Amino acid sequence: MKPSAGILPRQTGTVVAYRGRMPEQSNGVAPGKDRVRNHTPARVNERIDALTRATIDATLSQGPGAIERRLAELDAEWDIDRALMVNFAVVGGASFAFGLSRFAASPMLGPRRKGLLYFFGTQLGFLLVHGLVGWCPPVALFRRLGFRTKGEIETERHVLLERRSARGSSGATRHNAAG
Repeated sequence: MKPSAGILPRQTGTVVAYRGRMPEQSNGVAPGKDRVRNHTPARVNERIDALTRATIDATLSQGPGAIERRLAELDAEWDIDRALMVNFAVVGGASFAFGLSRFAASPMLGPRRKGLLYFFGTQLGFLLVHGLVGWCPPVALFRRLGFRTKGEIETERHVLLERRSARGSSGATRHNAAG
């Protein structure tokens, strides 16, 4: 695919900024040294990258107002780590509460009902693995649902900010690379 205005070329590796031609070590959309991306199937990463490129292209073709709206959307977008933490809090908290209540309701001298407490322990294990390695089973589901990494979101923001400043558009100054 030949890149047109606003569409980033497909390549592999890392990207810091979009300045016309992307570095050879870049896919044009997301950082290459990202633990979540490294543990996500290439097909899923390519789909997310294609959607990001299409969004950038559509936003740039609509003008400065669309760029400002998209930057505001990026400010509110949840990255995959935030979604995982909320998932772990909700599912882990519910499994712990129900498991504890079932355990407490079990007969004192009979077998204890610990099934949901094991599920809670599994959730904690997933959280530990995600923190250490950057992958856990829920990541695969969330990536397929389209959740992006912080680096992917920030790269899109950087491209839009750069193109906005290249066009000489004066917009809100609250949008910056830090989010």
